[in-house]
Amino acid sequence: MSEQRVRQALEKLLRKGGLRPRTAVEKIATEADISRLAVRDGLRMLATELQGVTQDGDVVATLRWRIPLEEVVRPDLVEWRRRVAEAPEDRAPLLHSPPATVWELPSEDQAVLAEAAAGTLQPVRDADHYVLSAVNLMGSSKALDALGLTQAVVASHGGLVQRPLFAVTAGPANPESVLLVENPSCFGALLASGFCQRRLVVCAFGYGLSIENLGRRLAAGQVIACPAAGDRVDLPSVLAERPSFFWGDLDLEGLRIFEALREAIPGLRLPAVYATMEKMLDDRRTSHPYSKLFGAGKPNQRAPRGELPEVRHLAERCRYRAVDQEAVWPLPDWVQLGEEYRIAAPGAGTPGTRCSEAAAYDVIP
Repeated sequence: MSEQRVRQALEKLLRKGGLRPRTAVEKIATEADISRLAVRDGLRMLATELQGVTQDGDVVATLRWRIPLEEVVRPDLVEWRRRVAEAPEDRAPLLHSPPATVWELPSEDQAVLAEAAAGTLQPVRDADHYVLSAVNLMGSSKALDALGLTQAVVASHGGLVQRPLFAVTAGPANPESVLLVENPSCFGALLASGFCQRRLVVCAFGYGLSIENLGRRLAAGQVIACPAAGDRVDLPSVLAERPSFFWGDLDLEGLRIFEALREAIPGLRLPAVYATMEKMLDDRRTSHPYSKLFGAGKPNQRAPRGELPEVRHLAERCRYRAVDQEAVWPLPDWVQLGEEYRIAAPGAGTPGTRCSEAAAYDVIP
């Protein structure tokens, strides 16, 4: 099992070149969703096909295939290329080397998919590319994306529309301020607290819309506000005209989400509740290291760009430890959610089981 999972991961990861020995195992483990030990076991079984791997499965040099995949004569790949040979020019290069997941299909399904993807697509009007995909490719709305054909096909098929995306809101049409929150738990708590009587709260999650891409989707006119309570609002107008804040997790990824939102909502700010969360970083009882125990994506978070001084400061503060949004419970004073976060003066922290950066780093596995 580990050999197959590692092989599939490498078929994807090695398309752009070799893997460095220092990061190879971690990247394979993440891509294959298996342990580092299982990765080593898989590499050991594939050692004769790879460069840079010892017979024990240790990566000691740049990891590459001994024979590039394109040079390996695979009967299923030869048959696939025969069937897609007459594909239109915009699709032919993309279909020449299909994703590794194609080979998981029975040969009969591979044949049907190849011919459908290379053939004339039945047009659809007033629908999105998911409908185009499902109508033409084996009833699957995701096949165009999986084969990497979406951009080429959309460019050559008129009449397609963007799939509408829905953001849940609570509050009046003319709010005092707007608060974007990262998760449904806090949205529900704010709704129950009465916070939304004069302020608008927005939560985006699932079905292609996330709090990270909300700004970009708003700019493209794809987002429809769905009120859980209060009025239906024109989100782009309200966000442009009212003081707007983002409240999410205090970790590197949360700050990157804030930066992504600010690209489409330039006036977006961090609320004062981040000062409370910042103090929580100094106590092991209220903060956690970047370990998989606390979320699969925690160890792989990247630092934000840090164009704002507040973001640079918080990124440095949460470099080794994080605080999730839900940890601020009971809900903070409403003032903390409607006023801007400001960097505290040196020495303004609170006592507790303080974690120095070095000590925090030591507890990360």
